[in-house]
Amino acid sequence: MRTRKEKEKKILSYLKTLPLGKHVFIYKSMRSEVSTEEIIEWLLHSGAAVYLPRIDASDNSMQPHIFNPGDPLERSSFGMEEPVNEPLFELSLLSCVIIPLLAFDPQLQRLGYGGGFYDRFLPRTPEALRIGIAFSEQMVDRLEPLETDIPLDYIVTDSGIHSLI
Repeated sequence: MRTRKEKEKKILSYLKTLPLGKHVFIYKSMRSEVSTEEIIEWLLHSGAAVYLPRIDASDNSMQPHIFNPGDPLERSSFGMEEPVNEPLFELSLLSCVIIPLLAFDPQLQRLGYGGGFYDRFLPRTPEALRIGIAFSEQMVDRLEPLETDIPLDYIVTDSGIHSLI
C-alpha cells in the first residue's frame, strides 16, 4: 500500500496533465484533506496565479484572494488558514477551481463538508474548469445529488483521472 505522501505525489502528477490555466483557485488543506502544499508550490513555480478562499460568515459566501508565499494568513472559525488581502472581484479570470472532497462517485458527484460554499461559488465561475481531488478510497458507488449540487469536470485521485468527457 502506498503511503499518504506517495498518493499525494501521484495526484500532483495527474494534475500536471490537465489544462489548469494561469489563474487557479485552490484550498489550503487541513485535517484529512489531500495536501495542497506541493500543488500550490508547483502552480506558483509554473507561473500561475494562485487564489485561496476566504469565507464571509455574514452571508456564507466564499471569495478568492491572491496568494503569494509569505503572505499573511489567519485561522478562521472553520479552522482554515485564510488570506487577509483584498479579494479578486473579476471572477471570470479564474481558469480552474480545485475542490476538496469528502467522497465522490463515478458520475463525478461530490460530497463536501456540508457548508455549501462551493455550491454557491461554482455558479459564479461558469467558465472555470472544476476539479475535485481526493484519495481513491474516497470513491463510493453512488451519491444522491441535491438540486444545488454541481458535478465536476474531473476528479483526480492517486489512481488516476476520472472524467465523463
